[in-house]
Amino acid sequence: MDKGGDTTAQDSYQQQPSMNIEYSHVPKSETGEFSQDLCGCTSNCLTCCLAYCCACCVYGQNQVAIKPESSCVGQSAIYCIVSMLGCAPCLGAYGRQNIRDARHAPGDFIADCVAHWCCPCLALTQENSELKEAGLL
Repeated sequence: MDKGGDTTAQDSYQQQPSMNIEYSHVPKSETGEFSQDLCGCTSNCLTCCLAYCCACCVYGQNQVAIKPESSCVGQSAIYCIVSMLGCAPCLGAYGRQNIRDARHAPGDFIADCVAHWCCPCLALTQENSELKEAGLL
């Protein structure tokens, strides 16, 4: 066999992209916490009302703010479908964790899931306010 024209499987193997998501466009939280309390929606009443009436829209808007390559309509549709299946708190917690990761805010998935299960409109409003404070919305 001619070694000049053949490529081995190792040579043709391409490095897979890293699963670590870089949030270089998201400013870090100065305190490491969410800037607003979970029940602090009084400063953002319009978003709170929108989250109450159409949570999928606020979820989509929040996710596009930290992942600009994603689609607001797509993220909203996913939230809507998952809500119909009864799993919205898990998806909400996943989205909340993305914001925590981007802003380097501490927290855990279970607490985020409980927040989205008990009061999803407040959780989505808090996340939206956090992104507005970061200048992403």
